[in-house]
Amino acid sequence: MAACISSGAVQALADIALVLLTGATLVVLRRYTNLTGTIAAESVKQTTNSATQTENAQRPFLSLTLVEGRQGIVNGWKIENQGAGPALNIRYTIPAGQAQEWRTQISLAVGGLINYNPDVDVALQHGLTIEYASLSGATYRTVVTGTTTAPETTFQRTS
Repeated sequence: MAACISSGAVQALADIALVLLTGATLVVLRRYTNLTGTIAAESVKQTTNSATQTENAQRPFLSLTLVEGRQGIVNGWKIENQGAGPALNIRYTIPAGQAQEWRTQISLAVGGLINYNPDVDVALQHGLTIEYASLSGATYRTVVTGTTTAPETTFQRTS
């Protein structure tokens, strides 16, 4: 005689199967959610790294340079863009007695020069400060101190 399974037992087995299937679905969804969060976090890191690499690839660097013997350029002290990108919104100090005054220039291309005519030894004693921005809007400061025979240059990112 065939074993008879009651409809209540079938219903109970169906309920247990439904609970197991729902549990398995929740486990899969939880893993998917965790992976989605990981992907989003890695995407943010890559975007930040990309922006940093772009900034480094186009960062200007202005420095005081003694130019001698370059064809077509008058010899003397110049502020030169030795970086990899143009410098914008440039401000630099010149000595004015015991104080300093600021001079401005709109921009300076890579390899570009600004004539620096003041007494350079006096300027370096006070500390020649050059402030400027990159294309991305990051701002920088170069400070040159010392003497014309032993100048010291420091470079800072200010924003």
